[in-house]
Amino acid sequence: MSENESLAERLRALEKEVADIKRRLEPAQTTEKWLDEVCGSMKRFPEFDEVVRLGQEFRRAQKDPGA
Repeated sequence: MSENESLAERLRALEKEVADIKRRLEPAQTTEKWLDEVCGSMKRFPEFDEVVRLGQEFRRAQKDPGA
């Protein structure tokens, strides 16, 4: 393999990496109704109800630390 071929391969690899980095850095496409896409997305997990209960318990404890 000649030096030029090696250089060409390295250049192709760098161009591929730069394209991948640019693709990852592009701002995420968000919709105006992003909340609609997120709401309920965790309900299929069995732990969801327990997480909700613990969150409510935590918030109640924060409101009334003496209770």
